[in-house]
Formats: sequence, C-alpha cells, structure tokens
Amino acid sequence: MGAITPDKDGVTAAKIAREEINKGLEAAGLTNKNIFRELAIISFSDLRKFADATTGNLKMLHEISPLKLTKAIKKIKRTVNLNTLTGIERTVTEYECHDKLAALNMAIGIKGIKAPDRQEILDKDGNPQDIGRAFGETERSARIIFLLEQAQKRAEAEGKKK
Repeated sequence: MGAITPDKDGVTAAKIAREEINKGLEAAGLTNKNIFRELAIISFSDLRKFADATTGNLKMLHEISPLKLTKAIKKIKRTVNLNTLTGIERTVTEYECHDKLAALNMAIGIKGIKAPDRQEILDKDGNPQDIGRAFGETERSARIIFLLEQAQKRAEAEGKKK
C-alpha cells in the first residue's frame, strides 16, 4: 500500500479554507495589527505603572494611565478584612497580570523569528534531512509524504533484488 500524496485540489481546498477562516477572524477584529497590539501591551507592561510612585500602593483601575495598560491585568482580587476590636475595615486589592514571557513567546512564534524545531528524517544514505518550521503545514506534510514514498520505493526495490 503506497503513501497518499496530497493532490492539487486538496492543497487548494486547504488554502481556501484558511483564507475563509482568516476573513472571518479579521471581520471580528482579530487582525494581525490588533493581535500584536494586545501582545505588546502584555509583553511590555511595567508594574511601576500600576503603583503610586509616592506611596507604593496600587492604583485604582481608573487611575492607571494609559488606560490600555489595564488589558495586561489577568485577575483582580479584592479582600475586605474587618478588625473586630477596632471596627476598622481594611481593603486589600491585588492585580495579577498576564504572563509576559508567554506573550513574548507567542509574538516571537507568530513573527517566525524563533529557531525552527529540528526534525530528522533519514535519506537513502542514512543522513538526516531537516524539516523545520520554515515550511508551512501543507509544505511540511507534502515533503514528509514525498520522503516516505521515496523510502518505500527503495525498500520495495531492495526487496525485489533479494
């Protein structure tokens, strides 16, 4: 049984489907520009912008400037403690921000500036052939299928020799 290679129509259908998905995402506002803007806000957020410089206390949400920095906040936790002896209520607010390194890694992955993952497939002489992230999914799949077919043909030819 031979390996199945993607025909031209299958590749074309995959490209059309990807384009349609991208159109829908962009219509919803998920454009490259917006994605990178959001990742940049998280990646380059500075905790000093969330605190009052003189007191060191956290600012209230409406005090954070510029307001877009609030997008870096993942969770807000507010705890109210009541001192039963004095009757004084104390409120503690905590901000948890999104992971900066994860956002940077996402942006790096999208930009394609990350080193490609090394995957080795041996050729007919046993030497590794690199297939990295430089290829798109379709190209990588087609290349792997091609290499598998070549290996199968060599195995069949060697089987006939014996």
